Formats: sequence, C-alpha cells, structure tokens
Amino acid sequence: MSDTILSLVLPVQNVEKEVGGIVQFAAEQIRTLPAELIIIDIGSTDSTVLQSVQALHAENLRGCVIQNGDTTIASALNTGLARVHGAYVSFLFARRLYRNFLGSYYQTAQRTNADLVFGCMTEISARHAAKRLPGTGPDSKGFAQQMLRGELPIDISAVMVRAKFLTESHIQFSEECRYGYAEEFLLRCILLANTVSQAPTFLQRDTAHELCRGKSAPCGHDILQRADAMLRILDVLHTSQCGTADLIALFQEQQIPKTIFSCIDILLQEGCSYNTINMYLRHGGYDKMLIIGSHTERSLQKKILLWKAFPWMYRISKKSPTRPPFSFKK
Repeated sequence: MSDTILSLVLPVQNVEKEVGGIVQFAAEQIRTLPAELIIIDIGSTDSTVLQSVQALHAENLRGCVIQNGDTTIASALNTGLARVHGAYVSFLFARRLYRNFLGSYYQTAQRTNADLVFGCMTEISARHAAKRLPGTGPDSKGFAQQMLRGELPIDISAVMVRAKFLTESHIQFSEECRYGYAEEFLLRCILLANTVSQAPTFLQRDTAHELCRGKSAPCGHDILQRADAMLRILDVLHTSQCGTADLIALFQEQQIPKTIFSCIDILLQEGCSYNTINMYLRHGGYDKMLIIGSHTERSLQKKILLWKAFPWMYRISKKSPTRPPFSFKK
C-alpha cells in the first residue's frame, strides 16, 4: 500500500456496541485521503474484534484489526505504529473525536514540510494561524514553551505526525505507562521535530459518535507515572540540542512541580490520605522535585510552600483536577 497517505490508529476495548459507529465516523474523516484504519484491540472480552472486522468491511476501508492482548493503551499504540503504511499517522480515541481536520492537516504538512501538525482550539487562534506565512511564527521550541506554560493546548487525538520522522527519531509511546504517555509522546515529537506547524483549523468535537461511559477505575499510585514521563522528557532536554537553559529551567521549576500537584489533586479526589500521598512522594523522590524558581508561577509557589509546611491544610483547587485521558475502564 505504497500509495497510502495516512494511517489512522484506533485502540479499542469492549466496545462491541459502539465500534460500528466509531468506524463509520473514521470513514467519514478519511474519505478524501488514501488512508487505512488500524484497529488495535486491548484484550476485549466481548465481540469487539468481530464487530471491528465487520465494520471495516461495511465501510469498505483499508486496514486491519490486531489483537494486542490485555496490555496498556501505550503498548497498543506502538503495535499500531509498527503496522502503518502511510506517510503520516494520526490517532483516534473513542472518547475524544474531532471532525474534519485531517485534510487541512495534510495540506499544512505538504506546504510546510512539517514533521508534526496540530490544530487550534479556538477560532481566534485559527485566524492567527491562517495569517502565518511558511517559515514564520514559533519554532518547535517556541511551541514547546507555549505548551508548557499552558498557553497552547494540544490534544493527541488531533495531531498528524510524519511516520518516517517517528522511525528515524526512535519515538514511541512508553509501553508500561498507563498515565502520561500521551503528553510525553507529544513533547518528544515537538522537541525533536525539524518543523512543527499549526494548521489554521478550528477543532470541533463530534459528541454524537464519542464513547460515553462512567468513571474509569481509580488511578491510585500509578498516577505518578505522569511525573515519571516528564522526567524522561527532562532527560531528552539534557541530552539533545533542543535543551536550552531556559527550557530546562521551565521544566524543572514549573512543569514537573505542576504535574506532581495534578497527581496530588487526583489522589485526594480519590480519597487518598495526606500521609499516604506524602509516603508516595518520598518513596519516589517526587518531594525533592517540588522546587521553586523564577519560572514557577505564583499560584504554584503557594502550593509548594503550603504542602511542604502544612500538607494537611492543602485543598484541591475549585477547578476539578484533570483526569488522565483515554484510560479504559477495567
């Protein structure tokens, strides 16, 4: 399938009733591109595999269904990456579906020769992106800084990556990681890419086809894998040309402490005690990563100081902590 432009990778688990609609949605998104749909089943105990095969045939799509066993989503995504035939790859997640962006992304990739393309979460940012000429605007480090400062939301459900770039840069998902694998993957791509481009596309969710289910199983101690993922990115910064002093400081003084507090909030929300959380932090050495510097936001500084002095007085912010995306319910 040498003429395949795009490979779309979809991990699934126990979605026998919904997978037909999800595959139909995928077919609508790739009708204008020579594309394939690679469905990776993660140990389903129902008829998801059979329904997936039938849905592929019903929509007359190129692609395949692969059984990956009862593994992590990250492992399933790596299995999909190993089977892609397209020049570019994108990821489809049943809980977060975006519509009508792939064609625009491909045009942007062709025009800018980008290794990674992402879109816009607001109409204002889409207008700004439309005004940029090729070669102008932020470079990959600039986009990384915006992302780390919370100024640039990028969803792994709405990116397009050059497959050859992933192979040559040895970029994969961290297979044993249940949480943090998506953000780690995105940051690796952004930091190591020669060119990153923002397509002038206002991303819109397709809630009609999205999978809606109850809460996932509690994260527990595993949620701190998100901090481990950020530490691996810090290693990338220390060992590659992309690691400027400013970016390293931003990571150490803002991103890593911010990620740890996001984990603390989730653990508290799940009913974990302050003593238990402190034990987790000390055991993993995370308490030593709660440092303050010139890049630390004032609100985060207050959190760090309060936690170190009187952790039992710390309270979750009014804004609910962000649950890890794409976790399947066991």
